[in-house]
Amino acid sequence: MSDYAGHTPGPWYIHDFRGMGGSYSISCVTPDHITIADIGRGLDNTDEEALANARLIAAAPALLEALIDTLECYNNIDELSDVVWDNARAAIAKARGG
Repeated sequence: MSDYAGHTPGPWYIHDFRGMGGSYSISCVTPDHITIADIGRGLDNTDEEALANARLIAAAPALLEALIDTLECYNNIDELSDVVWDNARAAIAKARGG
């Protein structure tokens, strides 16, 4: 597992507040509910684009972890495990809304 120094640890989840002002809020699930980012719908993008952006941001901790694990295992390719690839696939799926 990687060191989370420099950013709020995940997992991060999407909270859909469209009915309460029109933006997406992505919050880290912590006791004090730290807000990582507010994703709004700008003049040139759609609700679908705003949601896709929110998904990508929410997946950032998992994507970072999968990349770090992949690089660590790549240093010794004989030790590359299915778990690393499964984590990478899961992080990509989360970023894509799966």
